[in-house]
Amino acid sequence: MKRLILLCAVLAVTVGSFQPSAQTPARYRSEATLWLIPSQIPDAPPSPMPLDLRMEQLRQTVLSRTGLERIIARVNLYAPERASRPMAEVVDLMRKDIDIHHVGTHVIVVGFTGIDPVSVTAATTELMGRVKSQWELEHARWVEDARAILEVQTSELAALIEKRATPISRLAILEAEAQDAAYRDLVTKRLMLDRQISMERRQLGEQLVIMTTASAPTRVEAGK
Repeated sequence: MKRLILLCAVLAVTVGSFQPSAQTPARYRSEATLWLIPSQIPDAPPSPMPLDLRMEQLRQTVLSRTGLERIIARVNLYAPERASRPMAEVVDLMRKDIDIHHVGTHVIVVGFTGIDPVSVTAATTELMGRVKSQWELEHARWVEDARAILEVQTSELAALIEKRATPISRLAILEAEAQDAAYRDLVTKRLMLDRQISMERRQLGEQLVIMTTASAPTRVEAGK
């Protein structure tokens, strides 16, 4: 009888020790990588923001609630959580499972971790596509905005030059020469941006290309 009681106690401890791991589902991670190809356009103006700031802006856009809700619905992520929790909390859960970072100055890594290997791969693919499209959209927007600003500056300076009186004093002549030089500089910059926009459309500008698609999911050790 004592042996039976002792055996039951040992079994209870053993089962109890395995219970937490049984309740915690395995988690899997998939990654995709993208390669940032610098502009091949001679004398093209650089981006106004360093890479770290561009990455932070990219993360904020990709991790927006609207975008993540679409991915959650398309891939059918977090089904149990969606059934019992507000959508805002589910989106926060997904944000914690997403990893977007750069390695050096040319590689961007997109990773996602979840409990279903198939869904993890699909979500990583969705996130990779969103990162690529948003990066290209922001870059194109910057070029177009820079072109629009130069257009306004050039028009305003041209109007001033057209209305100015014939310079008589030495100071007035120097001011007129400075205006003319500034106008020529703006026109040159505008022409360069026009050329950049044209060459961007021919895919000679900055490009973000896929290096590796979503990798086969690998099991993540508990606590990582």
